[in-house]
Amino acid sequence: MKLIVLGSSSSGNCYILDNGKEALIIEAGIRFQEVKKALDFNLRKVVGCVVTHAHNDHAKYIKAMVDSGFHTLALREVWTAKGVWDSRSLVVKEGKGYKMGNFKILPFPACHDVPCVGYLIVEEDLKGNGFDVIVFVPSYDEDNGLITCGNAILSGKVPTSSYQETIY
Repeated sequence: MKLIVLGSSSSGNCYILDNGKEALIIEAGIRFQEVKKALDFNLRKVVGCVVTHAHNDHAKYIKAMVDSGFHTLALREVWTAKGVWDSRSLVVKEGKGYKMGNFKILPFPACHDVPCVGYLIVEEDLKGNGFDVIVFVPSYDEDNGLITCGNAILSGKVPTSSYQETIY
């Protein structure tokens, strides 16, 4: 499993979890052309995208994700703020499990100055490399030195959830 960091700052956030066969995009705050380059233009391996909140450094290019055919999870407030509604625009329900390819995704409430979720992500390749889960939580106003949650890779028990909704 590779974690590709395309941006992690107020100028743009985007990460790709790539297990070699499938890729999950986390955040849509970087120009889509950069995302395509990082994937060696192999967009067929992308099983979806998740976005934490509506700020441009996390969601500016969410429309490009949807227009490229990626099922994308985000809060209703994100879709409304960005004016994007499509059959691939999926409204997140906190505490409900989702499955995109082999990635199991559990959104949870996160603190920020706008409605926000973090994501707990489970994938078998992560377990094979000694990790049980990876958690993405947006940082809060990191440029001004306020509360910073950051992104964390954690080892521990995976919370139970049904992961009933298979996206792709």
